[in-house]
Amino acid sequence: MKTSKLVKFLAFVGALTIIGGIIFAVYKFMKPDYLDEYDDDDYDDDDFDEEDFEIDTEFVAKES
Repeated sequence: MKTSKLVKFLAFVGALTIIGGIIFAVYKFMKPDYLDEYDDDDYDDDDFDEEDFEIDTEFVAKES
């Protein structure tokens, strides 16, 4: 019984898909989670100054 080229091609693509899925699953399992290293306290808004975001109204008034 002869197997067609299409069946061989689909079997090859299926094998590559399975191998790729296994590699991806192992990578996701083995990859360390770097987000655990950061503390939530590192990004406090204590350094936020509202003066840095004020609009210069004198400049706007001179344009009109």
